[in-house]
Amino acid sequence: MIVCLCNAISDRDIRRSLTDGTVASVADVYAKAGCAPRCGRCVPMVRGMVHEHCGRPQQRRTPEMA
Repeated sequence: MIVCLCNAISDRDIRRSLTDGTVASVADVYAKAGCAPRCGRCVPMVRGMVHEHCGRPQQRRTPEMA
């Protein structure tokens, strides 16, 4: 599935980057792909994948955080 339409990054690309051990953040995912987020709609999904892989709980946005 394509996660980032602007840069054509798939969930497989992200998972592959995460499993090689050199990626530990959203910024690392984009750096590894040789790009940067453009519209930003994919960032929450990428962040979730990174947190899931690294065993970190996802922070839920609350109205106070918005």
